Amino acid sequence: MKQTLTNVTYFPGGPSKPVDIVIQDGIIESITPSNPRSPKRGFNAKAYWVLPGFVNGHTHVAMTFMKSLCPQVRNVIHRWMFPLESKLTEEDVYHFSRLGIAECLLGGSTSIFDHYYYPSAIAEAAKDLGIRAAIAPTVLTRGGPFPKKTLYDEMVRFFKRSAHALIHPVVGPHATNTVHPKDMGHLIEFAKDGNFPIHMHVSQTEYEFKHAKEKLGMTPIAFLEKLNCFDQPTLLAHAIYLEKDDFKRLDHPNIVLGICPSALVLFDKLCPKDLFHKKNISIGCDACSNNDTMDIGKEARNFVLFARALQDQAFPTQKPNPEKVLRSMQNGALQILRKKHLKGKIQVGAAADLVFIQKDALNLHPLFDPHWAFTMNLWPENITHVMVNGQFVVKHRQLTQVKAATVLKESTKYLKRLLKRTGLPKRLWAEPFSS
Repeated sequence: MKQTLTNVTYFPGGPSKPVDIVIQDGIIESITPSNPRSPKRGFNAKAYWVLPGFVNGHTHVAMTFMKSLCPQVRNVIHRWMFPLESKLTEEDVYHFSRLGIAECLLGGSTSIFDHYYYPSAIAEAAKDLGIRAAIAPTVLTRGGPFPKKTLYDEMVRFFKRSAHALIHPVVGPHATNTVHPKDMGHLIEFAKDGNFPIHMHVSQTEYEFKHAKEKLGMTPIAFLEKLNCFDQPTLLAHAIYLEKDDFKRLDHPNIVLGICPSALVLFDKLCPKDLFHKKNISIGCDACSNNDTMDIGKEARNFVLFARALQDQAFPTQKPNPEKVLRSMQNGALQILRKKHLKGKIQVGAAADLVFIQKDALNLHPLFDPHWAFTMNLWPENITHVMVNGQFVVKHRQLTQVKAATVLKESTKYLKRLLKRTGLPKRLWAEPFSS
C-alpha cells in the first residue's frame, strides 16, 4: 500500500522547507521537497510538526486493572499483584491490554516494550489497535502467580506463533530473585539460540539486591554478567540498587536501561543520579499499577525534573540534555531489536511510525527550542494523529482501528468479573491502604 504525506515539516533533522514523504508498505520510500505547483494528493500535514513516534521503553499494559491501587499499598507485589494475577484469564489480559494500548497511542507511543503474562493476548490486542509491540512473556520460577511450567510453555508457544510485522518476541525472565539461577541460565541460552533480545527487571527492590548478595554472592547485575546475559541485546528495567562496579557493567554496548521515573518514586525510590546521564537510556511508563498513566510525555518531563533535582551541586552543569531525552523517547529500547528500519528517525528506509503535533498548540509557543518544547511542554491533546507502520491508528484524536467506547466497555466488564472472582472490593474496604 502506498500513500503520500505532503507539506511535511519534520523534526529533528528535517529541512527548513516542507517536504513530501512517500510511504510504501509501511516504509518511507522517498523524501522530496514539496512543489507548490504540483497537484497535491494524499494527507496534507501542513498544520503539524511531524516527529518519529515515541517508544514506551518498559510497560505492563494489561495492568490497567490495578490503576490507582498499588502505590498506596506496602509489599504490593506479594500482597496484591501476585494474588490478583493468579486469577487472570487470557481474555482478561486481552481486554485490559487494549485499554492500556489505547492510552499509549493517544499519548503518541507508537511502540511498546511489554513484559507480562499471556503474551499472545497482548499481541492480539496490539494488532487490533495497530501499535508496534516488543513482547516479553514474563517467566518466574520462584513464587509468582502461575506455575513455572505454565509460563515456560506459554513463552515457547508465543515465540512459535508471533510472526507479524508489528510483533517482536523478546525473552523475559522476571528478575534475579524470582527466577532460579539454573532457569535464568536456560532462558539466556534460549535467547542466544534464537538470537532474541532480553528484557527483564533488575535491582528494582532492596530485597532483590540483598537476596543476590546473600544467595549468589554478588549483585544482580554482576550475576547476569557472569551468565553472559549481555552477549544478547538486553533491556534492563529500573536498576535502583547498585554497587560501584555495576555502573561500569551498565556501559556495555548491548545494554539499554529502562528508566521509569514516576513509577520508581511511587513504588520505591529513584535510581542513582548517575544513571540519568548514561547514553543508553529508554524512558518508560512501567505499569499503570505503579504509575497510573501511560503518558510517555509526562515521563520525559519527570525524567528531566528528577535528574535536575538529583544533580550534584558541585557539578551544576551536569544537566539532562533535552535533545538526548527526546532521542531516548524516539529510539531508546528499539536498539535491542537490531532492526534496520526501526531507528526512531524520519529517513528513507525507516518505518513510518510518526506522530503529528498541532503547530498552533498554545502551550508549545513560542518555540525557541523545539527539543525542550517537545520534551517538557507536550501534552497528549497536542497529538492529533498517530501513524504506525504507515497506517493512521489515531486520527483527529480518535482511535481508527477500534472504538474507544467499546474498549472501555469491554475492559470494564472483564474487570467486574475479575473483582467478583477475587473478592477484591471486600478486601479494599477491610484493609487500610497504608498498612
